[in-house]
Amino acid sequence: MNSIKTLATFLGWCTIINFGFLLLGVLVWMLAIPYTSQLAASMISPHEVKVSFFNGLMIYRSGIIFFNLVPYIALKIMDRAQADVRN
Repeated sequence: MNSIKTLATFLGWCTIINFGFLLLGVLVWMLAIPYTSQLAASMISPHEVKVSFFNGLMIYRSGIIFFNLVPYIALKIMDRAQADVRN
């Protein structure tokens, strides 16, 4: 089996799964932010809770893009170029 195809398939599934977790995080953020703001109110303001959670989601999204999606696209380009050379 072609190792480029195997690695591209692996990264593709990693990307899909990680975006699923990101979507879950966004849903939790939208639904649970009033409760988490109340819990953390003694330490930080509700606005800071929202900003902190949003920043965490954006860092996670950036990690997905840089460590899963970009290598996946690069491997797909390499696989296509390799297939063109064979033909």
